[in-house]
Amino acid sequence: MHDAVKIKVARLCGMFGSEHAGERANAAMLADRAVKGAGLTWYILLGIEPSKVDDLEKLNYCMRNRDRLNDWELGFIDSIQRWLAKQRPLTDKQHETLDSLYHEVKDKED
Repeated sequence: MHDAVKIKVARLCGMFGSEHAGERANAAMLADRAVKGAGLTWYILLGIEPSKVDDLEKLNYCMRNRDRLNDWELGFIDSIQRWLAKQRPLTDKQHETLDSLYHEVKDKED
């Protein structure tokens, strides 16, 4: 089943380079629907399921560098801390946002 989803998503990803913003956005939306409709995540589909340890390391790094975060980012980090404390897996969006914040904080270090 994963192969059929991978083929469909690969075809849609081919449209990401379109000159038309609407076509790119529609292809991305349809690809996301195909992945989620198959009960998968992007991480699983790509075979790169991140480990909880990595998330905790990123979270701890961001928390140690709270002075580099704005109010929204601080709220997000606090909510992720509570989320993980309840033994809940992060959603794709939470993974992406945490990863983005982590790299943003690391970039401010240099």
